[in-house]
Amino acid sequence: MITDDRAVNPRATRTARARRPRRGRGLVAAAATVLTALTAIMALGAWLPGLPVLGLAGTFVMGQYQVYIALGALVATALAVVAWRLGPRRTGRALTVLAALAAAGSLVVVGECLVLAHRLGAPISWAQVLTQLEQPGVRPDATVRYARVAGHDLLMDIYLPAVRSPAARPAVVWAHGGGFTSGDRADRKGTARWLAERGYPVFSVEYRMPRDTGTPTWDEEPQDLACALEWVRSHAADYHVTPGGIALAGESAGAALALTVAYRLSAHTMTSSCGAAPAPPAAVIGFYPVADLASTWDRDVLSNRRTARQSLGGSPAQYPGRYRAVSPIDQVRRGLMPTLLFVGSDDHIVGTDRVRALHDRLDAADVNNRLVVLPHSDHDFDQAYGSIGAQISRHVALGFLRRVHGS
Repeated sequence: MITDDRAVNPRATRTARARRPRRGRGLVAAAATVLTALTAIMALGAWLPGLPVLGLAGTFVMGQYQVYIALGALVATALAVVAWRLGPRRTGRALTVLAALAAAGSLVVVGECLVLAHRLGAPISWAQVLTQLEQPGVRPDATVRYARVAGHDLLMDIYLPAVRSPAARPAVVWAHGGGFTSGDRADRKGTARWLAERGYPVFSVEYRMPRDTGTPTWDEEPQDLACALEWVRSHAADYHVTPGGIALAGESAGAALALTVAYRLSAHTMTSSCGAAPAPPAAVIGFYPVADLASTWDRDVLSNRRTARQSLGGSPAQYPGRYRAVSPIDQVRRGLMPTLLFVGSDDHIVGTDRVRALHDRLDAADVNNRLVVLPHSDHDFDQAYGSIGAQISRHVALGFLRRVHGS
């Protein structure tokens, strides 16, 4: 005789059916809880950047992925509403309120970024925002050795316009970041390719660092960048570059090097690692520059002091002259070239206040300069190539180069 288990054991069947909704409610509540917690932490840190740990995490993540945090918070809100309806109601209500606050806070951040983009005339590609979460996998058109110094080959990646016009054009010599002790010349390869596609060849250089030599390289790094500048100028005809239209640029430590080299060449206070000092560049661009190295020692965020010891050999008290020699804020004088500065509103690494102070000193010296502050952003806000801040900064940098060179 054939029997049906459901008929034989109706109580077990009812129990199994009852477990399914409870399991579903538990999964929804768990998903809502996790997503709400993550987005709320990021939003809280972005709005309260002074909070220990949370402030640093929130501004770093929100500065690059603000749209993703906002979308995550909206999904968290929807899940929390479902959890509220399925019960228990008290937990669901609390999750809904917290998720809604996270969504509101992150949407305001996105809104402020879009307002800045509109004010600066920067078009925003939403396809890039949603898909370009890091630097794109582009390759340089060529890699050359621009110098051999103390037994080290110094290389340079070259990004050229797709349309090779015989007419000479301005160019950009780029110094990578990495706290003067790390990093790679390909760090901003997406930005380099983007500028090249718009008519500005980019020469992204490497320079000697303590990881290679085992000794402080505070005086060698600027000289290597000056050497690279001269190499580009001496090979201008090969790449159809205007010798007098070269700009120095860089991010973080590379921005500090670009600014320091530009200002010291203008003041005739430095030489090159491959000969006489070249003529100063036509302009300089600094993405979140280490404007004041002594200040980064004082704040000591994410191993600032360790990298300072490697690069400069010790503390500001031990080597005040070294710190001044490589701090752009101490090189400001009248007659400097046009300068463009970018910084996040909450840069924990280099200190937004120090970049503002550099801007103020340039103003006081009547130097043509501009400072763009990205809202609710920290260091490396342009590492995510498609972020709103990255798109804004590329647009503004291009406009700056065009104005400087009258193109």
